[in-house]
Amino acid sequence: MEVKHGHCKRLEKSDIKRLEACETWIWHRILRILWTEHKTDEEVLKPVDTKRELLDTLRIRQKKWLGHVCCATILYSEQY
Repeated sequence: MEVKHGHCKRLEKSDIKRLEACETWIWHRILRILWTEHKTDEEVLKPVDTKRELLDTLRIRQKKWLGHVCCATILYSEQY
């Protein structure tokens, strides 16, 4: 879910693919793996003993933010 100009938007499959590609690219840069080595995403994540965490973190933060906004809206409407 993404909020733009007060409207919520769900993450589409293309957005998810881009985020996963970004996460893999970041690990490539951190581990200094050259693109000429042609390693798969799993081969990149294996040495750092991790799984894809970017989307999980994003969804957790979205839920927290949405809860914060909903709570603030309710409190604001009760005051006025």
